[in-house]
Amino acid sequence: MSFKAICIALIALVFTALACASSGKPSLKLLGGAICGLLALASTAATIFCISVGIDNNWTSDGPGMLIIMIGVLVFGIAALLSWGVTASVIFDR
Repeated sequence: MSFKAICIALIALVFTALACASSGKPSLKLLGGAICGLLALASTAATIFCISVGIDNNWTSDGPGMLIIMIGVLVFGIAALLSWGVTASVIFDR
C-alpha cells in the first residue's frame, strides 16, 4: 500500500469520525466517539514515540530527520488534543 493511499484513508477516517460525532443520532454519536477515541490513543502513542526518539538523540541530528521528528511531535500532539476533546464531548454530552 502506498503512503498516499494511507494518508487518504486516515483523512477519510477523521472526517467520518467527526461527522458521526456531530450527528443527532445517539448510535452514530457513540460510533464517532469510539473512532475519535482510537485516533486519540494512536496520536498520543505517536507523540510519545516522537518525543522518545528526540530525547534518545538529544534533539540533534546531522540531517533533516530531527526536523521531521519535531514536526511530528507538534502535529501528533495537536491531533491528540483535538481527538481527546471530541471524545470527551461525546462522552459527557448527555
